[in-house]
Amino acid sequence: MTMPIKFIASTVVAACLIGSAGFAIAQTAAPTPTAPAVTAPVDGHQMHQRGDMRAMHEQMIDKLFARLDPQKTGVITIDAYLKQVDARFDKIDTKKQGFIDHDELLAHVGTAKAQMADWIMKRLDTKGDGKITKDEFEKPARKRFAIVDLNDDGKITREEAELAGPMLRLLAPHEMRGDHARGNGEWKPHHKMNDQQ
Repeated sequence: MTMPIKFIASTVVAACLIGSAGFAIAQTAAPTPTAPAVTAPVDGHQMHQRGDMRAMHEQMIDKLFARLDPQKTGVITIDAYLKQVDARFDKIDTKKQGFIDHDELLAHVGTAKAQMADWIMKRLDTKGDGKITKDEFEKPARKRFAIVDLNDDGKITREEAELAGPMLRLLAPHEMRGDHARGNGEWKPHHKMNDQQ
């Protein structure tokens, strides 16, 4: 092969290699087109519901802070919260024994709610001795507080309360949750009554 023919042949081969390499790079480097995000239209009713939910949440925050932060410090402390829990314990402990027995619990929830009293006793009497001590009574309350106290400093700020969303309801006294049967002294547990929970 003469020199000009070799040069032309090598040029053609090089061009083909460069072209195919460029094609491969173009195939892998080209961004894949994405479809624009489609959001479902929000009708007026949904917006109204969201507004109602937000207003209800703000109302719950206002009530909790009014009740548990009467000095208007801007925080609810674990001590203030447990003071409310302990007041409920003292109200149920009518015999003033320092613990709640089944009879006191039954009297508090209502005699027609024997199954509920059994369920509460089973959930709170962690020692299984037929008594609910103040520590046992406080334990689930401390857990509920910890859920909302995001930085674990023993205080709930208004911002933490807002971020809690529906979980804030766990801190509310039963009468504020809407599951307190007014007028007859009975109350409902926050969770379903079953042995699996």
